[in-house]
Amino acid sequence: MEKISIRRGSLYINDKIIKDFKITQNINIDTEISNNSFYVLSDNLKLLGNACDSILIGPIEKNKLVAVIV
Repeated sequence: MEKISIRRGSLYINDKIIKDFKITQNINIDTEISNNSFYVLSDNLKLLGNACDSILIGPIEKNKLVAVIV
């Protein structure tokens, strides 16, 4: 399990802050995901929560992934 949090404009994974991730939207997330799931966020931080990402649809199970985008 991993704990994913977004609070006060910062992203935390297992309570460790992820530097270089700052948003201005008022988004608060506090969730745990299983070892076989991924929490996907838009790389366009202005669309965060408005794009098709895990903020809207939740974690994605590994067996439902169809491709890797690099």
